[in-house]
Amino acid sequence: MSKTTEKPHKPRRKCRFRLFLFGIALPAIMVVLLCNYTPKAYLPTEPENPDEVSRYLTHELGPDFFNNIQFDRAFDLRVTQDGLNDIIASQLWFEEFEEIAFNDPMIVFGNNSIFLMGTLEYAGASTVLTIAAAPAMDVDGNICINIQSIQLGALPVTSLVGYLAQKIFDQSHECFEGEEDIEVMTQAIIRNEPFEPIFELSGHKARVTKFTLTPGELLLTFQPIP
Repeated sequence: MSKTTEKPHKPRRKCRFRLFLFGIALPAIMVVLLCNYTPKAYLPTEPENPDEVSRYLTHELGPDFFNNIQFDRAFDLRVTQDGLNDIIASQLWFEEFEEIAFNDPMIVFGNNSIFLMGTLEYAGASTVLTIAAAPAMDVDGNICINIQSIQLGALPVTSLVGYLAQKIFDQSHECFEGEEDIEVMTQAIIRNEPFEPIFELSGHKARVTKFTLTPGELLLTFQPIP
C-alpha cells in the first residue's frame, strides 16, 4: 500500500499581505497619475516683450474702452483670449502663500464657459490647476461666476481649493486697501455668489449689462455710469 503525499498549501497570509499592499499602492499610483495630467489646452503664453506692458492692453483694449466710455451710451468691448493671456503673461505672475506657489496662469474661453489654468507648486512637486466656470447673469443684472469644478491635473479638488482660497483671502485684506469694490467682488467669486458687475477705471465707472462667451472670445456690453 503506497502513501499519498499532499502538496503543501501556499501560505494565505502572504497572499493577503500582497493584496493589502496592492490595495494601498493602487490609489496612491492613481492619485499621482491624475495629478500629473496636463490638459492639452494648457499652453501658457510667453509675453512678446517681457519688460513692457502688454501692447494688446495699451494699443487695443485700453484705447477701445476709454474712447467709448467718454460717451453716455452703451458700447461693446471685444476681449480676445490671446490678447487677455498676453496681458496676464506680461504681469510676471508668481503668487506664493506659505509653501504653495501659483504661476503661469492662462485663460481659455469656451461656449458659455471659461477656464482658468495655472501651475501649482508644493513641496517641490508641480501640477496644473484648472478652474472651470459657467458665468451667468441673473434677473437683477448681477453676475455669478458659477464655478463648476476645480482640478489638480485630472483629480477633483473643488472643496479643498475653495477652503484654501477663502483662507488666503481672509489673510490678504491689506491687499485690497482702497479697493473695497474689488474685495467684495473677489469674496463673491470665492463663495460662488452673485456680485454687481460695476468697474471703475481712471475715474470712469461702467456696468456690464450683457456678456457672451464663445471659443477664443469674450464680448462685453458696458453702460457708462455718470
